[in-house]
Amino acid sequence: MKVRGRCPRLLEPMETGDGLLVRIPSRAVHLCAWAHMCRAARAYGNGTLEITRRGSLQIRGITTHSVSALVDELMRAGFEEPVGPIVLTTPWPDGDLASEIDTEAIAAELRADLRRQSWATSLHPKTSILIDAGSSLHFDAITFDLRLRFLKTDRGPMLTITLEGDDAPRPAQMVVSAADTVSVARDLLAFLSLRGSTVRIRDIVEMEGPEVFWSLLGDRVVAATTPPSRTRAQPIGLHRIGEQTYAVGIGIPLGSMSADAFERLIDTATKAQAESLRPWERHTALFSSFDRGAAEAFQAEAGRLGFIVRDDDPYRNITTCVGSPACSRGQMQTRELCQSIRRTSPSLLDGSLTIHVAGCDKACGKPTPTTITLTGMEDGCELTIGAQEDARREHWTALEVPKRLRQISEKIELMRRDHQQACDVLALAIEETRPISHEGK
Repeated sequence: MKVRGRCPRLLEPMETGDGLLVRIPSRAVHLCAWAHMCRAARAYGNGTLEITRRGSLQIRGITTHSVSALVDELMRAGFEEPVGPIVLTTPWPDGDLASEIDTEAIAAELRADLRRQSWATSLHPKTSILIDAGSSLHFDAITFDLRLRFLKTDRGPMLTITLEGDDAPRPAQMVVSAADTVSVARDLLAFLSLRGSTVRIRDIVEMEGPEVFWSLLGDRVVAATTPPSRTRAQPIGLHRIGEQTYAVGIGIPLGSMSADAFERLIDTATKAQAESLRPWERHTALFSSFDRGAAEAFQAEAGRLGFIVRDDDPYRNITTCVGSPACSRGQMQTRELCQSIRRTSPSLLDGSLTIHVAGCDKACGKPTPTTITLTGMEDGCELTIGAQEDARREHWTALEVPKRLRQISEKIELMRRDHQQACDVLALAIEETRPISHEGK
């Protein structure tokens, strides 16, 4: 079995500080299969599970001796290894598209087509495609090499195509017939494969412009347009997906949980007559389908089990990687620091700031934008405020970190006035709490 240095999959695990890691992409699978996965994670790994910012589920702590047995168990449970790029869909199309577009069927057709293409495995390992049928639970905050979004028009469902890296103020998005979805995706990816396994779509767009891709579509192009923007997706909570059926989004604190805890949550959903579970973006799990009463009861029980059941929960404003000792590169115990921030620095978590705690300078899983980044270093921690181009930085020792964060939180609480948020006074609060230098005295 091949061990990857990055972008792990089911059949290609990645080596980490606590053993091998296997990744399962975001797809809806029956609850009994997920319960089987939890038992396998305990038997063949260290029992730690993660749901990533992009909605993949990761199993940690697998050994070189146990990985084959784990994969066999998962394959028997119904988990599949994709060939070539990851193809994801949005769930539960909204409005009129619900009766006209079956994104799962289209995705299955595209995956089957890619399995027949010899070039599909030569694409960059991070290459990804999204098939989007207009769901309010969208992936707009996540980048994809190829984003295929359906729109309802007076000519029927049409398909808009967005290329990653095409970041002009109003990027040109081509419109083609929905019937051409699979052929369009195949042709664009086939062209990408000619550039080698280290090249992404954004690399070509940045160097040559998007026109090099649009020219491949020929007379399939109908027009250029920009689809309407959508409000930010809020996956946590109840979602009506049918006349009398609901899904429930549950947040995973800091994206990590034990297999025991996840199995208890799955068992609770099963008893409430739910059918499937899908790992989702921003460290969320989507359970479906329930009637209204069962959905509300399941949500309440998930909260009692220690999971996040409100999208405005303060923990939603903190992201982190696994940190040390699980990651061999980690210079900081990231999860412990996040827990400390929640306990002692509540003013930083009013929703106006985003905080990322990174175990090293790779900053894995860091969302964009991020207001505060704490990066572990050999001799402490670097605090970064703002975006890279105009960021301000400070270096703190390991002992200073929790103390300084608590002081900044307390200062924010003292300084802000009516209607002000933490972001309005953050810079001044940091300045006011900076230790006085005694150099030269």
